[in-house]
Amino acid sequence: MPMVFKASPDSVLPSGLVLYAVMRMTDEQVNVDALLMAARDGALPGLAVALIPGLIAARSVLRPVRELRQAARSMGSGRLDTRIPVRGSDELADLARTFNESAGELERSVRELREAEERARRFASDVSHELRTPLAGMLAVTEVLDEDADSLDADTARAVRLVSAETGKLAVLVEDLMEISRFDARAAELNADEVDVAEAIRKTLANRHWTDDRVRTELPDGIRARLDPRRFDIVIANLVGNALRHGSVPVTVRLRTETRERVTRGQLFDCWAVRCAARRRRSAVAARRRRCARRPVAGRPG
Repeated sequence: MPMVFKASPDSVLPSGLVLYAVMRMTDEQVNVDALLMAARDGALPGLAVALIPGLIAARSVLRPVRELRQAARSMGSGRLDTRIPVRGSDELADLARTFNESAGELERSVRELREAEERARRFASDVSHELRTPLAGMLAVTEVLDEDADSLDADTARAVRLVSAETGKLAVLVEDLMEISRFDARAAELNADEVDVAEAIRKTLANRHWTDDRVRTELPDGIRARLDPRRFDIVIANLVGNALRHGSVPVTVRLRTETRERVTRGQLFDCWAVRCAARRRRSAVAARRRRCARRPVAGRPG
């Protein structure tokens, strides 16, 4: 503490002396130690006592959330009969109840869809099997009529050949229907056989009457491959049909072999040319639509 002296009644001058007071603080130290001991002996047990109920409460809150996560994961894996036990009447119980109701509705919807799919698959299988027997007799009759068509008059021969062709198409449709039912039942098998690829493509084009100038072919002989003839026929028919429908004529079917990485592959269709033709055709259609949209509508009736 600095010392001053009074020079006058109204002025004080510093003396340059500083006094220090030294005293013992034993009582204060005792008080601080007592406070620390009280905190150690009282607050820590109290904190431990309060922490245990807090952990129990947190567990009761997190357990429904954990069960909900496991149930959602189980439903994602395909177990639609998964349910969550509902405990209490709080918000988590309402969430569990809503989840169970949604899971039940989803399970019923999936069950109905599966039953409808099973009925459709059974109907397709039954229809195809029922049609095979009469179609076999019809095909036999049409073959006999085809053999005698040359001895009939022109109109009758034309009608006989038309009936024979349409009966063959119906038989192909029935076979396709049976194939669809086999795929639905996961019982389809690949009936591979070694065939002449060029001859198979020619037969496909001839059966669809694509032997005119709309389809051009480059089919070298002597290329044989092991494949399913019926499925190969469907693939070629789809490719050429889509090219004729969405591209521009003529469509070129080109067959060649390429050896890459010890694998021999046949390139059956010039997809690039078809895509270009289809793109040009779509561009022309879009241009016509834009021109029609820009025409003035004044004076039109209605």
